[in-house]
Amino acid sequence: MGCCFGRLNNYEPAFANSDPLPLRGLPWTSAYSVDQSELDRLRDDFWFSTKGTEGREVIWETLKAATETDDDELCMAILDAAGIVPERGCMSVCYDPKGARYELPNYVLRPPSNLSSEPVPPRTRSERAVVSLE
Repeated sequence: MGCCFGRLNNYEPAFANSDPLPLRGLPWTSAYSVDQSELDRLRDDFWFSTKGTEGREVIWETLKAATETDDDELCMAILDAAGIVPERGCMSVCYDPKGARYELPNYVLRPPSNLSSEPVPPRTRSERAVVSLE
């Protein structure tokens, strides 16, 4: 009979040899036209919603500070100083020193590839929810 808990000699998890993801996530496209003011509103809503949720407030504030800088080296320095570890090098999923998981949506990490330079008419609350889920 075989052993059900055995493993091959040279076994490595599938992700062990994977290249790390970009720190700010992969480029993405919004389903709706989004201008900079709408993107800022979505980001503000997200950061406001983190208050009182799972995770430590100081970690959420550190993640916010890290996402607001344009310099990737400074961003990593902020994360390192707080002991925050991005999963596979990408900030879309991060872990604090106690192992708590923090998920950041794409629109917080980088603007969509189809960011409109012209003002977009205001959206209804339900339309904003659809944009924020992508």
